[in-house]
Amino acid sequence: MKNTTETITTSTDRDADGTIDSLYSTTNKYDKKGTLRSSVSESDYDADGIIDSRYSSTYDKRGNQLTSLSERDRNDDGTIDSRYSTINKYDKKGNLRSSISESDQDGDGTIDSRSSTTYTYDRRGNQLTSLSESDRDGDGTIDSLYSTTNKYDKKGTLRSSVSESDYDADGIIDSRYSSTYDKRGNQLTSLSESDRNDDGTIDSLYSTTNKYDRKGNLRSSVSESDQDADGTIDSRSSSTYTYDRKGNQLTSLYESDYDADGNIDSRSSSTYTYDRKGNQLTSLYESDYDADGTIDSRSSSTYTYDRKGNQLTSLYESDYDADGNIDSRYSTINKYDRKGNLRSSLSESDYDADGIINSRYSSTYDRRGNQLTRISERDRNDDGTIDSRYSTTYTYDRKGNQLTRLYESDSDGDGIIDSRSTTTNTYDRRGNPLTSLYESDYDADGVIDYRQETVYEYSDGFKSAIGVSSEEIDASFNNSLDQINSEELAVFGSLDDSFI
Repeated sequence: MKNTTETITTSTDRDADGTIDSLYSTTNKYDKKGTLRSSVSESDYDADGIIDSRYSSTYDKRGNQLTSLSERDRNDDGTIDSRYSTINKYDKKGNLRSSISESDQDGDGTIDSRSSTTYTYDRRGNQLTSLSESDRDGDGTIDSLYSTTNKYDKKGTLRSSVSESDYDADGIIDSRYSSTYDKRGNQLTSLSESDRNDDGTIDSLYSTTNKYDRKGNLRSSVSESDQDADGTIDSRSSSTYTYDRKGNQLTSLYESDYDADGNIDSRSSSTYTYDRKGNQLTSLYESDYDADGTIDSRSSSTYTYDRKGNQLTSLYESDYDADGNIDSRYSTINKYDRKGNLRSSLSESDYDADGIINSRYSSTYDRRGNQLTRISERDRNDDGTIDSRYSTTYTYDRKGNQLTRLYESDSDGDGIIDSRSTTTNTYDRRGNPLTSLYESDYDADGVIDYRQETVYEYSDGFKSAIGVSSEEIDASFNNSLDQINSEELAVFGSLDDSFI
């Protein structure tokens, strides 16, 4: 495989008058193994031939980023007004050892701020320490420090971690967060400490203690807060959980004691059921806001599945005040083909559970899972009449590459399209994109109001142009390209979501 260069450039004609209004390009270079080694992105916001912003980066043979450089020309005079750079260094195993970032905010060649982070690792590649230092004004004096120290057992499992922050680099720790872990990697404890007035004395503490069963399932979690660090707990909360033999969670109970007087002030619980395959069938959530024994709100979900375990339906119902009357309802129905591929999905929302659907979302898919259609409908005033409708339709080639995308909007639900946009893509035999054209007709009058074009060009050492610009903007497009180095242009990439 030869070294390859790929350039992606976006040209935008904002009013579709045939004149390019902005240009954006990215040139990527790959080595023989297909690893990205460098990338340069340039933006010409007004297509006047003067680059307004540039971002470049380089990479090692592993794909690790070595350098990055961001430059801006804010007043479009051809002179760099600000510059931000980062340099990374790695060890032989590819672990990041250091990173240094510098900022020249006015482009005068003098560093205005600098920050650095260094790392150490054990033989397994586990990070042992990190130290970040910041010089906010670039005077050579460290203004803040942040460090982390990790410890591992013989198997390489993290067993403890301590992070400390010294906001003004005066040697006094302003905040500390520590945690411990069991041999499975489950967190056992966490402790957060804060020294707000920088006098070396802890002003507040927050802790959490977790316990697990033999299988590693979390059984209980207790959090306590000592807001003034006087040794007296000011608030406490706890969660407990139960599980079935397969590890599926059956129940959860959350209780809070706001003032740590030993009396529960609020309580909420969840209960779950499952089928033999472990698929969740039901869930029930209940909340007792003041822990007086009376349920104040309730919600439930139910699910059904086919023989393959694909979810067929889901129904969520909420009773906000637990008076026995459903206040809102949301449902989804999915349909699959014989092979278990999802072919359609319909979701409906009834915000006040009056039987009138307030919003509906539907979609269909082909056998490969590619989305064919997407329709969104809304009934804003709850009168049973659709007030707005938005639809998207897609087509694909035999390889699953998206060929077209059509979006139409009927913003008032009168059956007349109010706006329309299209995307058309082409590909080569290998599935590489060749061209993409995005056009928008804001008022659906048949006249294009906005156009973006994408043309892809690849090079393996010999100049190879692929793709043709559209007739509507071909002349202006070529004139604009003449102002930029031809070696830095290869692809005209649309900024819309046609490839998302």
